[in-house]
Amino acid sequence: MKILPIALGLALMVAAVSVSCDKLRTPLPALQPAPVAPGPSTSQDDERSIFTQEAQKDIDDLRVAIASLRAKAEAAGRDIRSKLVEEATQLEADRQDAQQQLGKLKDASVDSWRHLKEAVRGSVDRLKGAVERARRD
Repeated sequence: MKILPIALGLALMVAAVSVSCDKLRTPLPALQPAPVAPGPSTSQDDERSIFTQEAQKDIDDLRVAIASLRAKAEAAGRDIRSKLVEEATQLEADRQDAQQQLGKLKDASVDSWRHLKEAVRGSVDRLKGAVERARRD
C-alpha cells in the first residue's frame, strides 16, 4: 500500500513538470508566406521590354529604308523600276510579318517569349540583309 501513494505522487509530479515545461517553451512563430523574389520575372520583363523596343526601332528604320527604295524605283528606268518595285513589295511584306511577330512577342507568355524572340530576331536580321542587298543592286 505504500507504493500506491508514492506512485501517485510521482505521477502528479511528472504531470506538473510537463505542464510547467510547456508554459516555459516559447510559442512557435506564426507562419508567414514566403516573400516573392522580384528577380527572374522582373528581369525577364525588363529584357522583353528592351528587346521589343530595339526590334520596333529596327522595324521602323527598315520601313524608312523600304520607302527610300520605292522612291528610287520611281526615279529609275522602266527595266530597273519593275525589279525594284517587286523587291520593295516583297520587303514590305516581310516587314509586316516581322511587325506581326513582334506583336505576338509582346503578348507572349513567359515560356514562349524566348522562342518568339529568336523568331523576331531572325526575321529582322533577314529583312536587314535583304534591304542591304536591294540597296546595292
